[in-house]
Amino acid sequence: MVEDADRWRRAGRIGAQARDLGAGLLVPGASRRDVAEEVERYIRSQGALPAFPTNLSIDQEAAHFTPDPEDDYRFRTGDLVKLDVGAHLEGAISDTALTVEVGSDRHAGLRKAARVAQESAGTLLKDAVTTRELSLAIERSIRAQG
Repeated sequence: MVEDADRWRRAGRIGAQARDLGAGLLVPGASRRDVAEEVERYIRSQGALPAFPTNLSIDQEAAHFTPDPEDDYRFRTGDLVKLDVGAHLEGAISDTALTVEVGSDRHAGLRKAARVAQESAGTLLKDAVTTRELSLAIERSIRAQG
C-alpha cells in the first residue's frame, strides 16, 4: 500500500512540475503547439507518460482544447489560457490544471476568485464528500468575492 501511495504522489509531483513548466512558457509569441510538446517531453523525461494530451484552451474555449500538429497559434498578450496536464506513472494518474493570463493582469480578480474557490473546496476533500457539496462551496466562495 505504501508503494501505491508513493507512486500516486510521484505522478502528482510530475504532473504539477509539468504544469508549472507549461505555465512559465505561456508568454506572448509562444507557440501553442510548442508549449504542449515541451510539457509532454518533460513528463516523459521523468519516466512517466502524458495521461492525456496537454490541453491549452484560450478565452472562450472552456476546456480540453488540444493543439494538433498543424496548430500555428501564438499566444497574445491578454489571452486567458487554461492549461490542463496529466501524468501516468505505472497505473497512477494525476490531473492538474491552472489558468494563466498571458503578459497581463487584466483578469487578476477573476483568477484570484478561482484560486480562492479552489482552495476553499480543497479544505472539504475527504472520503464520502459529494460533488454537490464541493460545487456549493465553490459557488459560495466565488459569490462572496463578487
